[in-house]
Amino acid sequence: MLGLSPGGGSHIRVGAGARCGQPRTLYLAVREQGLRDVELAKRLGVSETVVRRMLDPKHDTKPAKLQAALNALGKRIVVGFEDAA
Repeated sequence: MLGLSPGGGSHIRVGAGARCGQPRTLYLAVREQGLRDVELAKRLGVSETVVRRMLDPKHDTKPAKLQAALNALGKRIVVGFEDAA
């Protein structure tokens, strides 16, 4: 779920654990900025193949790499919890 946070930024709510939600979060951040994979690869100094793997939820990308990619997009991961409905 993409929405606005109280501070005016956007947030994405993911379920099933933060690790499996991180590639989805990166994917949404990339698309929100209208970037192509090759453009993100240039920002990160990696190949386009590496970026495609990072965006693939089936690929086990280390959280630090995903955070670095989000940082390049001006985003960060914030983990929290809330009461179940």
